[in-house]
Formats: sequence, structure tokens, C-alpha cells
Amino acid sequence: MRRRRLLIGLGALVAVLVAADWMVGGISQRLLFGTATLDVTSQPDGADLVVDGVRRGATPTTIAVAPGEVVIKLSHRFHLDHVERVTVQRDEARTVAVTFAPATGSLVVVTNFS
Repeated sequence: MRRRRLLIGLGALVAVLVAADWMVGGISQRLLFGTATLDVTSQPDGADLVVDGVRRGATPTTIAVAPGEVVIKLSHRFHLDHVERVTVQRDEARTVAVTFAPATGSLVVVTNFS
């Protein structure tokens, strides 16, 4: 009887751990679905990379993602943001290269000299 309770408790603990790991995209999802690789570069370098709302570093970088559709956002302080949907398959390695358009702006000079 005691052994049965121990096994039930151990099974419940394992179920909770697997569920928690699944919810944070841990190893159980990677084992079941695999991963894909994104090699992200930008011109100029140093753009902040956000994948599905989570900051993942600065370009150039290589990251592992879950297969399927992901949304990437590249932000550079001197350029407009670039947002793109990328669909990757299990074990696929995809290169995403972004060239930011030249920045434009205006300058207004105000002076009190005539």
C-alpha cells in the first residue's frame, strides 16, 4: 500500500514537472517537436533581436527556435524597426539577413542671432 502511494505521488510529481517544462518551452517540447536554427544578421550590425516578444540578443547571432511560425523584430537606434514572420521546419537552418534602409530626418536650427 505504501509503495503504491509512493508511485502515485512520484507519477504526479513527474506530470507536474513535465507540464511546467512544457509551458516554458523547455526540453520536453524540444524532444517532441525538435528545433530549428535562425542565423540572423543585419546591416549595420548591432540591431536588437526580439523573437515572439522575447529579446534574444543583438545581431549577428544564431538562435534555436521551435518549429513553426515565429515573428522576428529587429530594432536599430538609427533606423526604423523591421518586423518579419518566418516559418521554419524541424531541423531546418534558416538565414535571415536584413539591410536597414538609410535613415532620414530633418534638422531645425533656431537662433536668436540676426
